[in-house]
Amino acid sequence: MKQVFGLACAFALLASTAAAQQYHTPPACWTAPRIVHGPWSEQPGERAVIVRAAEKEPDGAKWNPSPNGAYRLRQVDPDFTAPPPWNTRIVIEAERPEAVIVELRNHGNATAYAIWVNEKLVLVRVWWGRVLGADLLVDAEKGEIVWKETVRGGETAFEQSRGQPCPKG
Repeated sequence: MKQVFGLACAFALLASTAAAQQYHTPPACWTAPRIVHGPWSEQPGERAVIVRAAEKEPDGAKWNPSPNGAYRLRQVDPDFTAPPPWNTRIVIEAERPEAVIVELRNHGNATAYAIWVNEKLVLVRVWWGRVLGADLLVDAEKGEIVWKETVRGGETAFEQSRGQPCPKG
């Protein structure tokens, strides 16, 4: 019985240590909720996919040009009034016959967004659900995701830590 209790205590300690280590600064030290970043999580599965395809431009499409005006992107949002799954497409044209299309499959009911970081890199943020999301960096010229990181909403951690002292050190 002592071994079982000791094992349970060890698992509880590991779980609390892992939870504390997922934040750069403990939530008890925050003055407001924040979004935190961490290593890529396969938890949502591979729901961010790059596809290459020739795409007909719809009438009235709104394009966002790259800073040097050579490339452009447009976002195709889902109809959030329809039932899920909701999928967003980021279409990037970079002077090639086929567009680079970032498909964000089965995400939450928040609009994803894409912005130019420089002349060829696009930052994409998508929320898979209420707490878990992803940041992706897409190279428009290579047509690939060159960096990805998991983002987590910190509202729950902030609320749960309110009234607790900020640890020193």
